[in-house]
Amino acid sequence: MPPASYSLTKSTRSAANRGAGLGGGHDEREQTLNQLLVEMDGFESNEGVIIVAATNRPDVLDPALLRPGRFDRQVVVPIPDVGGRQKILEIYGKRTKMAAQVDYEVLARGTPGFTGADLENLGERGGPDGSPGRCQRDQS
Repeated sequence: MPPASYSLTKSTRSAANRGAGLGGGHDEREQTLNQLLVEMDGFESNEGVIIVAATNRPDVLDPALLRPGRFDRQVVVPIPDVGGRQKILEIYGKRTKMAAQVDYEVLARGTPGFTGADLENLGERGGPDGSPGRCQRDQS
């Protein structure tokens, strides 16, 4: 098998502790997690397969995912500082129609502790009508 790389984003839903919800252990999320674990166990260490997953809730991951040979390395991405928050807000501001007088530096200073996802949500809710999902995005 040639080298391959797979990326799983927002993996927390499928990778949450099994038995933590309703459904008697047979809900779709648990089945997805079980299938993922079976597939990962089938990889040989010399096959060159890399699987990367991202979550902002590592505390709810099923411990079976973190065993050696599975997701056994963790890279923690820190919460952005004020300069990073300003750059993130500017990026989201280009995608959403914002008033010309929006001061991204002031917004960045007023959002300590916000993650990139928090800042995106702020931009979504701070759009033209303040309703989530109703912003007019620039499609260019």
